[in-house]
Amino acid sequence: MNRIDDSSGHYGRELNRAIEEYAETITEQGYGHPEKRPHIEYLFGEFIDADYGFATEDYAEALRTICTTRADLEYWLELLDAHVSGVDLEPEALEASVGSSTETTQDDVQEDISSSQPTDGSNAQSEDETDTTVENGRTDSVLYTSDFATGPLSTDDFTGGTLDVEHLAVGPLEIGYFVGDAFDELRVDAPTTVERHTAEIESPESSASESDLASKFQKRRVLSTYVYVLEELGEEDVLDTLYEEIYLEDKRFCKAYAERLIEQDDEGRALEVVEHGIDTFRSTTDLRWLAVDLYRDREADKYKALLKQLFLDHSEWDAYDELIRISKAALITYLEASA
Repeated sequence: MNRIDDSSGHYGRELNRAIEEYAETITEQGYGHPEKRPHIEYLFGEFIDADYGFATEDYAEALRTICTTRADLEYWLELLDAHVSGVDLEPEALEASVGSSTETTQDDVQEDISSSQPTDGSNAQSEDETDTTVENGRTDSVLYTSDFATGPLSTDDFTGGTLDVEHLAVGPLEIGYFVGDAFDELRVDAPTTVERHTAEIESPESSASESDLASKFQKRRVLSTYVYVLEELGEEDVLDTLYEEIYLEDKRFCKAYAERLIEQDDEGRALEVVEHGIDTFRSTTDLRWLAVDLYRDREADKYKALLKQLFLDHSEWDAYDELIRISKAALITYLEASA
């Protein structure tokens, strides 16, 4: 693929067709698990080694086609286990992970914020700014480092991960292009205090030079496959443990885990997971909507604050309509009480 011009997508489609027909041929033979094993191993090896995202998905789909029995799925899971490290799927790991992620106290957060404040006169907060300080020590008149990406912005920053491409055609974009001279002060604020679990995917030597973004996509594909196999096997407890380990790897995992916890009537833990995701990721519209639903009957002030963020930061007009509805309801209640 590196030696040809595939701008038309012809050769990519031919590769897709070949992989699909390979899987269909194996299925049509009516093989038992022993006969399927070398084919599962081959397709999995190609899935891990593929240089292109579309090919990786094609090989994953082929695996889903031929792995029709529990023995097939268990062998697929065994191959995955050999390539994923940093994830502990033992039952006791779930309780340990949940406990460690909730240990951070407000005092720890305030200490981190205090230690990160600059001491020189040019960056020190003036008395006039005190009134604009919010609970976490931030002010509206200061641009903080967490307000933008570290280094050149990636495609993911613009698309939210909806495009599987490794680079932007126009090259890296600097944050200054967007904010201009709107901010005179740059302040380094406290990093997130949420522990971020890290799963590592073993890659072939040929992929050692791939970009960080490409590596991120590969990790997400492998972990998504991990989730699929556990779902097919019905390993619910193990799946919960996996999600607890990886939900901060990607906001899609974070959302899926929160929704899973809501289905299990564990809304308290779901809210913690969503809040961690909002603190960790950018472009968190979906996570904020989940938080809105969770805060609706829990905390009115937080509920309204999230709606404001959705409207002001993401132009979500449904959030604006809900704010208007809340305001009208509050006004009616006030007038009725005053009558």
